[in-house]
Amino acid sequence: MGKITTVAAHPSCGPQQSSAPTHAMETHGPNPKTGITEALKHCHWVVAIAVLGTLLLKLLTVASTGLFMLQNVHVSNVPTTLTAEATFSGTGYNSANIDSNAALIVVGNKFLDLPYPAGTTDKYAFSPFHGSDTPSEINSTDKVDTSNYTIPGVTAVDIVSGLLSTLTIADSSVGTLIQLNHGLSANLADPNNSYLDSFYRIATVSSADNLEPLLDAANLEAISRPVYNAITAQVARQYLMTSANKPFNGVYSASTEKLLVRELSVRLMEAAVALLVLVAGAMCVWRPAKCTPRDPGTISGMATILARSPDLSNRLAGIKNRKDLKSSLAGGLFASEIASIDGQRSFSIITKHDAKEDMRVAEASSQISWWKPLAMSLGWRILTLAVPLLVIAGLETTYQISQKRNGLADITSDGYIRYTWVYIPAFIMLLIQALFECSHFSTQVIQPYLELRRGGLTAQESLMDNYLSKLTMHALWSALIKRKYAIFTTALTMILAPCLTIAASGLYSTEAASYVRAVSILRNDSFNSTVEPQAYHSGQKGIGLTGALVVGTNLSYPDWTYDEVVLPALKEGTLMDVKENTTYKPTNQSSTADSIFELTYPGLRAGLNCTVLEASQILETTVYKGFGSSMSVSLSLGGDCDTSSRKVDNKTIKWYSMTLPLNGTTYNGTAFGTFQVTDIINEMPECPKMVGVYGVVSNPNSTDTDGIHTTFTVPGFKIQSAKPDESSSRRFADSLASQLDFDSFLPTSNTVTAYDGFDNVFIAMMQDQETLTVTDLEQADRVPVVINATQHLYRVLMAQSMNGNSRLPLEQETKYQGTVVDPTRVRLKQSAVSTRILEGFLAAMALCIMVAFYLGRRTEVIPVNPCSIAGAATLLAGSEMLKPDMIPPGSEWCDDTELVKRGVFNGVVFGLGWWEGKRFAIDIGRPEE
Repeated sequence: MGKITTVAAHPSCGPQQSSAPTHAMETHGPNPKTGITEALKHCHWVVAIAVLGTLLLKLLTVASTGLFMLQNVHVSNVPTTLTAEATFSGTGYNSANIDSNAALIVVGNKFLDLPYPAGTTDKYAFSPFHGSDTPSEINSTDKVDTSNYTIPGVTAVDIVSGLLSTLTIADSSVGTLIQLNHGLSANLADPNNSYLDSFYRIATVSSADNLEPLLDAANLEAISRPVYNAITAQVARQYLMTSANKPFNGVYSASTEKLLVRELSVRLMEAAVALLVLVAGAMCVWRPAKCTPRDPGTISGMATILARSPDLSNRLAGIKNRKDLKSSLAGGLFASEIASIDGQRSFSIITKHDAKEDMRVAEASSQISWWKPLAMSLGWRILTLAVPLLVIAGLETTYQISQKRNGLADITSDGYIRYTWVYIPAFIMLLIQALFECSHFSTQVIQPYLELRRGGLTAQESLMDNYLSKLTMHALWSALIKRKYAIFTTALTMILAPCLTIAASGLYSTEAASYVRAVSILRNDSFNSTVEPQAYHSGQKGIGLTGALVVGTNLSYPDWTYDEVVLPALKEGTLMDVKENTTYKPTNQSSTADSIFELTYPGLRAGLNCTVLEASQILETTVYKGFGSSMSVSLSLGGDCDTSSRKVDNKTIKWYSMTLPLNGTTYNGTAFGTFQVTDIINEMPECPKMVGVYGVVSNPNSTDTDGIHTTFTVPGFKIQSAKPDESSSRRFADSLASQLDFDSFLPTSNTVTAYDGFDNVFIAMMQDQETLTVTDLEQADRVPVVINATQHLYRVLMAQSMNGNSRLPLEQETKYQGTVVDPTRVRLKQSAVSTRILEGFLAAMALCIMVAFYLGRRTEVIPVNPCSIAGAATLLAGSEMLKPDMIPPGSEWCDDTELVKRGVFNGVVFGLGWWEGKRFAIDIGRPEE
């Protein structure tokens, strides 16, 4: 509306004179490119600025769609509230309760590179804690305090005497002692040599043969302090903490999805807004003001001005096509004028200078040509219908691809390419909106004339209708009330059109998506069924230690072992992508997330075939009193599985003797249990290798190879899970020879007196693994539970033993097929919600525009474009309605409401068509056709 007002007002608000093309110019239209070109051509700066403002608004809309993006980012030092689960306290501390676990953990770290337990380092122990609100991984703290405490019962003499001592009856936690008869253990006395105390054995575990540095005071201190700090940190974690629930402040770092403001969008929007401010200021300064007495946008408004402009009316009368219109105005200069006639102000358009007669066309053509806007041409209508339907088809196709392939494409860059899937959909939706805007505008322009072609309409029904000056919602409601359904449907498309850009802003997004890739990998070694998995071996000193650490201190499983199974080592460098036939690399190599490697391949799992002995097979129980009183049990294991025999009534009785853990006087009504290696009779294949007594259980052993479904993290090949496939199990070796004296190298607990009747094996099952209870041992019907617990502990310990002492180099290359679940892949995904919204709105808009096209299907409506002053005036020139008796002088100063009040146009109807057989115009009555 601003454009038509500018054109009409130009004769008096700009220069007082204007050339004819000014009146014929078609500035008022929806095409910004054409509008700004024509405005600049004729120096209509306000129109050019207004069109520029429209283009800037479009740019602002597109840029705003990429303003916010959800992206995975790494955040650091984020404040949070944490809750400490324990605090340090020396209350109730008793050094006599300290077991070997603290020292074993340090040895495991120094000798086997096993990690320290959670809550400790090689120097410090800190309170366990959890997030007060949400779980989070903490890797930093604001403040660290150190405090000094004294451990009771430790003297300087204890520390000094620990350097050198004579190894005569030393205990061993790693199974180095020689096993003797009757359950005794001992080592050779060598009083002529000096051996390190256990503390310095730990300190020098990685260089046990080089003791010379200990003779230097500086080196001694440098070696002693780190070991002492590490052990005391473990002691503090286990024995110097009490339960608490105390909040404190901390910070955390994590990778999380955050809504980010994108810089490019911000800069574009800032530039667009700044230019819009300048445009608004320029329009305020240069806008036309007080140039016309009323809005000339309605037909009635133009008629009131033309009624006072007889020269222009006469010049345009009888014009039937655009060519004649331009000829009739050629060379003329026109201006608006306010005059006083008989004391009445009059506004008119006058001819300031007329061209010479020979410069104008002598006679107007009698041939009429019909004008119709571009948006009402057949090609444009096909385009307007086809584009949204094609976009719907494209949206649905890409959505189905996105669903089937878990995204449309991999995104490997965080750069400016991310703007493409935000700006391009928004730009396409703006183009669709422009198509419908053209149709809506053309419908509003042509609708009053289309209705006048039917004839017999009052002024209020036709001449005073101007939907171009109404807001879209107002036009929608007004068209509905007046049953002008063509305008109603196009206005409805304009209500829906802005939603397209909004929905398109969320159409595509990036998401982390797991990507399953087929891979292959080579095996690195194999297992030897003939090597004895001993507790101690000169070449693998940590065999027994690893089992003790895994069971007694709950440390992580060493590489290539998990729970009950031991797995062949794999060559990480041979992990190949099968499809690409290249070395495997994660999709997003800048990501720190680990991939998941899933593989089923053969591993080993030890097994016990347990048989419950009858009560009659317990021959006798002997109590040895005196110093070091003990109790032994004589068992009949059958065959030649015996350590002693004697004749009774000419019958030889054979038995195997076991010594129970504690003083015989403690067994009165007390549960007990022991699990021992039958090393005296282990050369006999038919005899059990181990015997457990609580009741009595006899156990032959074997080792099976199973298909193990294993899950690793890549890189690093850390095992996350390993599940044996029982259906694929086959025997690997029978009666695997063993010198694993479990009781000797499992940690001895000094803290729980409730287990005094049990050896370390049973304590491990009850206290550490919690697979067994005292009640299970006291009830005869709980034998299966005892067997399962023993089986599990045996398998865990044997897995560690075979891992350290049964591996052999691989003789033949073996390749396995598996899959890698790559979480580092970032995929471009299409939103289901945005897709359905866009499809629904586009379909609704296409349906509405089809209805509008059908209702406005008439083509021969008007001969000239009514959007110019000359075009609108041509359709009124020479009409009876311009006479003073129909439009009284001064009516040009009244708006349509005032005209109705004054009774102007009352009692008459109007039509558009042929009058008197030669004039095509709007006039009173009904036209001839």
